[in-house]
Amino acid sequence: MRQLLSRSWPVDQSLHPGSLDLHPSRQQSAGVDLEFDSLAGVDPDGALRTVALVRRDGGRALLWAMIDPGWRGRGIGRAMLRWQDACAQRAGAVVADILVDETRTDQRRLAAAAGFTSAGRVRAMHRTFTTGSATSAPAPRTVTGVDGLEIHREELAAGTRWQARRDGRRVGALEGAVTPAAWPDHGVAHLQFDFCGVDVCSADVALPLLAAAVRAYASADMVTARIDVDVHQDGVLDAAGTLGFTTLGEAIRYTTGSSVRV
Repeated sequence: MRQLLSRSWPVDQSLHPGSLDLHPSRQQSAGVDLEFDSLAGVDPDGALRTVALVRRDGGRALLWAMIDPGWRGRGIGRAMLRWQDACAQRAGAVVADILVDETRTDQRRLAAAAGFTSAGRVRAMHRTFTTGSATSAPAPRTVTGVDGLEIHREELAAGTRWQARRDGRRVGALEGAVTPAAWPDHGVAHLQFDFCGVDVCSADVALPLLAAAVRAYASADMVTARIDVDVHQDGVLDAAGTLGFTTLGEAIRYTTGSSVRV
């Protein structure tokens, strides 16, 4: 897997060179976890040339794939996408999502040809850690216990989850995972918000969650933290900007469900 990423990354220059689902602990569960499945393609010498992932989250299926640059243009991407969509349908997923960099016109054409429609845009943001950043990160406006908001940290097999609770009710969560050692983007902490059923996350929830993650990963000597934020999530964008995140670029979310907004 590391070799495939190393061959593809310099060619693609992707905002999303890997997936949290590539974490070894998640790969070990592939084939036995009903919420996760993967497909690999190898050449006659046994070298990995392509991989496709499907992860189901409630009524949604999140898709990710990578093809060796030398194996492209053969219809493999279209075949993998059909397999991914079939997996999602068998599991009862109502909507399948693919995140495509705005600059990847080839992948955008593939998604459109497969019947996916544009359902919104996300902003890829990152924050570089420097020496002493563990103590210099801006303090959050809301801290544990203030305004009834409490931040709880939970260690997972593939990373860490921070949960925000108010009056005993979960109002937001942030999950983070670190790229495994020896991978091309080792030292990157990938963050992902869970809005817990709420369409818009306010800054007073997003900021303390993001600040807790930033401080934890700065202390762990990470190089960079990265996060994708829907362009309409003003509260999360404001929180990320306050904590020193800057924009790398934008991507388009394609879905098999109803088109939302662009």
